[in-house]
Amino acid sequence: MNRKEYKKAWYEANKDEIAARGKAYREANKDKIAARAKAWYEANKDEIAARRKANPDKMVAYYKAYKESNKDKIAAQNKAYRAENKDKIAAYHKNKEDETWQEVYKHLGTKCSCPTCTYSSKHGLQVDHILPRNIGPHKDGPRGGLALRKYIIKHQCWNDFQLLCGSCNQLKHQHGTCICGDDQSDLPNSTALWLGSIQASDLAMSFLLANRPKNEPRIDDLLQPDQVAY
Repeated sequence: MNRKEYKKAWYEANKDEIAARGKAYREANKDKIAARAKAWYEANKDEIAARRKANPDKMVAYYKAYKESNKDKIAAQNKAYRAENKDKIAAYHKNKEDETWQEVYKHLGTKCSCPTCTYSSKHGLQVDHILPRNIGPHKDGPRGGLALRKYIIKHQCWNDFQLLCGSCNQLKHQHGTCICGDDQSDLPNSTALWLGSIQASDLAMSFLLANRPKNEPRIDDLLQPDQVAY
């Protein structure tokens, strides 16, 4: 038996003991191991980043396989992190909300895109698919909210979206186009009443925003705009 075969046979005969000893060492030296790993990463992070960038398919396959084989572990870690960092997570999402809305306002304006609509407050505006989502070019994209805004920013597809107030968005969804400036005498009474009520709601919202006391919270801190986008 040569040396290589001897070492392999010895390992096979003692692998449980080796594993137990390794586990005990890791448990007793967690901080030491973590510090050593962090120091190694800091010294080699440029090389690591270059290797990952050069092998994207390999990295995707690796992370996918890791997630599949460690679902329970990852779920437990995520749950523990969320429980310990609620304020940090809330602040992160609030900042992301603000950042994405500022980018949307920069490209799509700060008022309802319907030419006959008088709604002029950016608060309460909704991101609307110009072509209905189920037949448009982004039917596989997010429906609305923060995910949709991040999707638009990532793909720079501003020409496929517009900002509408809640009234115009609902009218467009129901009638295929906004009819807020049309003659409504031939509409059913229920539709005319509904249209009048939502237009009144928008005017009331504009009035409240314009006359809000300075010490009250901003309306967009209380409301979540863009909950529905068609």
